[in-house]
Amino acid sequence: MPEPTRATDELLEAARRWYDAGCCVVPSHQDKSKRPHTSWTRYQTERPSWLQVQQWLDSGDYDGIGVITGRVSGNLELLEIEGHALADGALDKLMATAKEYAQVGAEDLLRRVLAGCTGRSAGQGMHTYIKVTDEPALPNTRLAYDQTRKILAETRGEGGFAIVAPTPARTGHAPGSKYEFLTRGPEAIAEVTGEERDLLHLLFTIALDDRPADPIASAIEHQVRERDGDAPGDRYAASTSWDDILVPAGWVRVFTGHRDGNPQGYWRRPGKSEGISATTGGPGDHLYVFSSSTVFPTEQPLTKFAAYTYLHHGGDFRAAAKTLAGEGYGDQSTPDTFLRDVSEAFRDLEPLPGAENTTEPSESLGDTFSDLSWVLTGERRPPLQPSYMYTDLGHALFYAGRINGMFGDPETAKSWLAMSTITQALHTGQRCVYLDIDHNGAEEIAERLMLLGADPSKIGDPSTFRIYEPEDRNGLVAFLTEMAKWRPQVAVIDSLGELMPMLGAKSIDNDELTTAMRAILKPLAHKIGACVITIDHLPKGQDSRGSGYAIGGIAKKRIIDGTYLSCEAIDPPAPGHIGKIRLTIEKDRHGQVRANSVGRIAGDYVIDSTDPQFTNTRIEHPATGTDGRIKPTSAMKTVTSYLTNLDQWTAPSRNSILTALAETTSYKRHTIDRAIDELATEHYIAIEPSTPGKPSAVRLIKPYQDQGLTDVTNLL
Repeated sequence: MPEPTRATDELLEAARRWYDAGCCVVPSHQDKSKRPHTSWTRYQTERPSWLQVQQWLDSGDYDGIGVITGRVSGNLELLEIEGHALADGALDKLMATAKEYAQVGAEDLLRRVLAGCTGRSAGQGMHTYIKVTDEPALPNTRLAYDQTRKILAETRGEGGFAIVAPTPARTGHAPGSKYEFLTRGPEAIAEVTGEERDLLHLLFTIALDDRPADPIASAIEHQVRERDGDAPGDRYAASTSWDDILVPAGWVRVFTGHRDGNPQGYWRRPGKSEGISATTGGPGDHLYVFSSSTVFPTEQPLTKFAAYTYLHHGGDFRAAAKTLAGEGYGDQSTPDTFLRDVSEAFRDLEPLPGAENTTEPSESLGDTFSDLSWVLTGERRPPLQPSYMYTDLGHALFYAGRINGMFGDPETAKSWLAMSTITQALHTGQRCVYLDIDHNGAEEIAERLMLLGADPSKIGDPSTFRIYEPEDRNGLVAFLTEMAKWRPQVAVIDSLGELMPMLGAKSIDNDELTTAMRAILKPLAHKIGACVITIDHLPKGQDSRGSGYAIGGIAKKRIIDGTYLSCEAIDPPAPGHIGKIRLTIEKDRHGQVRANSVGRIAGDYVIDSTDPQFTNTRIEHPATGTDGRIKPTSAMKTVTSYLTNLDQWTAPSRNSILTALAETTSYKRHTIDRAIDELATEHYIAIEPSTPGKPSAVRLIKPYQDQGLTDVTNLL
C-alpha cells in the first residue's frame, strides 16, 4: 500500500465529513473527468461502508471525491451557478430578486441556505447544497440559460453526481484550481421543505434565466391566429383568466409581480399554507409549476388550455377539446377542412423524382401520375438503400423519402433511437425536425440530444433543428406549412397514438387511420423527401401483441413504405446502467435492411448511461451461436456476473441458477438455459456432471465479456 500523502490525508478527512453528514461518497475517476470512478448504479441506492471509502482513498489511485445526490444521500440536492455567470454578477442578481420577494420568505431562505454548505468549484462556479426533508429530491434540472441557451444555473438531484471539496482541478479547469468550501462544510447543509426547494428553483430562474422566446413557436402561434375560426382551446384561453382556472381548483394567488414588463402571478398549491408553487403570466402568458405535488407537469410552460386539460381531463387533450367544443368554445374544423388545408400547404411542391413519382407531371393526369418511361432505357434501377441510423457495421436502418416507424412497450428507448438518428444526421449537416405530440418537452429533447453528443450550436439553431409541439389541428397545419418551406431531411413523429386523436381519427378504424396518415406522413416523405420516423406503442392485450404492428388498426403497418421495427427491452435502460433493446424487422419494403440483418433482427440498440455527462450508444449486430441462432449475450453476461458474486468456493446447480435468475431478472428460463450452454461451449464456465444424489454443478472459469461500446461520433 502506498505511503499516505498530505493530499490523501486531506481527502480522507473531507470524505469523512461528507460521509458523517449522511452523504454517499465515492472517488472521482482517475482520468480527472467529473464522473465517478466506477459504475454508480449500485451506489444510487446504497452507500458504501466507510471502510470501503477508506480503502479506495488509501490506495493512492484517486485524487478527488464526489457525492451521489438524491435519496441515497438523504435527498441531497446541489444548486449550481456556473463560473462565467458568477463573474457576470449572477449572485448579485439572485440576492436582489430574493429581496423583491422577501414577503414570502425568499430572502431569509436564500441567506440561510448560502450560509450552510456553499463552496467554489474548480471552474469558479458556486455550489450550494441542501437536503429536502419532506419530499424526494428532484432529478437534475436546468434552471437558467443565457440568450445563446448556454447554461447559467442548474441542479444535481436524484441520480446525479457532484465533485466536492477538496478535489483538485478536473479536465478543462485552470491548472492549480480546486474545489473548496466558502462557508461551513457538509455538517452544516441547510435542510429545506419541498416548497422551499421549489421557491429556490423559482428564484434562480427569475433572477438568471435569459432565454429568448422560441421563434418557431411564435411563428406557429402567428399562423394559427391568422386562420379563420378558433380551436376550442384558443377561444377558451382568450375568454378565461388564470384566476378562473386555478382558484376553483384550490390554488391561492399569493401576490402579483412583473417580469420583463409583463404581470406575473405567484401561486400556492392546494394543501399548503406557505411557499410558492407556480407562476402565471410573464412572456407568453403561461403557467409554470415548480411543485411536483400537483396534477400539472413541472418545469415546462403550460397554456391555459393545457392547464384546463390537466385539471379536468387528466392530460387527455382530445377529451378536453371535445368538452370545450360542446360548451360553445371555438369553431370546430371538419376533417375535410383539415385535408384541404394540408393540401394547400403542399400545393406548390412538385413530387420528388423517382420510380414512384414523375418529374414532369401531366396536366391532364395530375400529380398522381407515375412516370414509367425509364423502363425504355433498358437499365434496371438499383434498389433504394437505407441511409439513416448506421449500425456498428456501417449498415443503415431507415430510408430517405419514405415512411419508417418503430413501436414497443414503454421504456424501450424508442425516442432515444429516434434522437440518435437525429444526432447522426445533425453531424452530417442535415436539417431535422421533432414533432413532439407526446409531450416529452422541448428542453428534455434538447438535453437528450446533447447527452448523445449532438452539437449544441446545431440544436439551438432553427435553421438546422426544430421542435414543434402542436395542440390541435391548426397547429398541425401550421407545422406542415412550415415544413413545406423548410424541407427537413429527417422528421420524427412522436407519437402516432397522440396524433390520431388530434386529427379526430379512431386508432382502431383503418379507414380513418389511412386518411389521417396520408394527410400528414406522405407529404413529408414523398413531396419533401424526408426520412419520416414514426413512434408508436405496443398493444396491451396478449392476443394482439404478436400482430407485428402497433396498437390500433393494421393501417399503421400498411402506410409504412420504409422500415418498420418493433423494440423489445433485453436489458431495460436506466441512468448509470447499460441497456440493450432488440430491434426486430416487422416490415422492410425495399429489403435492404433485412439483407444485412441476422434473420429478422436488425440489431441491438445499446445505451450506456454510466457517464452522467454523455450517453454512449450504438447498434450492434447480435452474435450468433454455433447453431446459427442469435446468441443471448446479455443473458450470458448476467449468468457469469451472478456466479462472480457468489462465494468463490460455491458451485451452484444449473437448476438453482435458472430459478434465481428467472425470479430476479426479466429473462425466461429457456433463455438462461441457452446462455449456460453457450458459456460452456465457449469455455467461460465448466459444468460438472451429476452424481447419484448430487446434481450437476456449474463453476465459473472467467467472466463473459461482450464487445465494447463504440462512440457514435466514430461512425459518422
